[in-house]
Amino acid sequence: KNISKPCTATAGDANEDGKILLTDIVTIVNILFKGGVLPNPACSADADNNGQVNVSDIIYLTNFLFKKGNKPIKTTVCCL
Repeated sequence: KNISKPCTATAGDANEDGKILLTDIVTIVNILFKGGVLPNPACSADADNNGQVNVSDIIYLTNFLFKKGNKPIKTTVCCL
């Protein structure tokens, strides 16, 4: 029996608009430095899947969007 959490979100889509864009980086900046609220599930903002939303997620998404870096890492819940 599979009891894992359903796949409901996209890793790196911090503003939950269905796309991974510069606005997701801005959302993470606001979360970290302006008291913004984490998305639900929080893995939407955890692009590097290290279990935390921090500056490394900003760098990871910047590399993905502008330097052809790796895609955000999928998890059980953030797998779209």
